[in-house]
Amino acid sequence: MLNQSWPAHARLHEVWLLSTGALIGCFAVYLIWFFGNSRRSESPLACALMSCMLCGFFIAAGTVSLYGGLLIDPATAHLMPT
Repeated sequence: MLNQSWPAHARLHEVWLLSTGALIGCFAVYLIWFFGNSRRSESPLACALMSCMLCGFFIAAGTVSLYGGLLIDPATAHLMPT
């Protein structure tokens, strides 16, 4: 993510991937630690995992100034509807 030869938008995706993986990993440890022997409904689990993915994006978007990322790729920005 700190490789200057990468486009800034690619760095955003890398931070998104790393933060999402970290959130899902933390949540998995929590589930194993506190609910390892019990069976729970899959719906709350699915919602929580999806929330981790969305939160990962917001972490990446909120920290673009720290790693030089961009939310919109300049190479494809002209394809966006106005």
